[in-house]
Amino acid sequence: MADLQVAPKVLHARIAVSAAFLMNGLIMGSFFSRTPAVRDALGLSAAQLGLLLLCISLGAISGLPLSGPIVARFGPARTVLCGSLVGAVGLVVSTPVTKGTARVLTGLVVFPVSWIVTGVVLTDGFWRGLALFV
Repeated sequence: MADLQVAPKVLHARIAVSAAFLMNGLIMGSFFSRTPAVRDALGLSAAQLGLLLLCISLGAISGLPLSGPIVARFGPARTVLCGSLVGAVGLVVSTPVTKGTARVLTGLVVFPVSWIVTGVVLTDGFWRGLALFV
């Protein structure tokens, strides 16, 4: 029978990647469940809200080509850490408490860029067996 013990570094990397995936899912789920509140707080019509939410797609699309050079320059662990921090700032800026559609718009572009860059690193680490993070 093969020994199935996992090195502590690999175990820590596995836990970190799982926690980051969980946090990404919770953040996106909680944000999208608050979409009606954002619409009401900003006084937007359905069409205006749709255009505002289009910024999420634009941010995500622009984040894809950025992910490779960012990871190559800073490494996967730093990319996930900094991407999470930038995403948190973008999420805070995108709350309707900031009182302004322009601020929310900025947050809805910044947040998905960091979300996608972080997601690319995490997915790559997951499929390579977490070797990137060890």
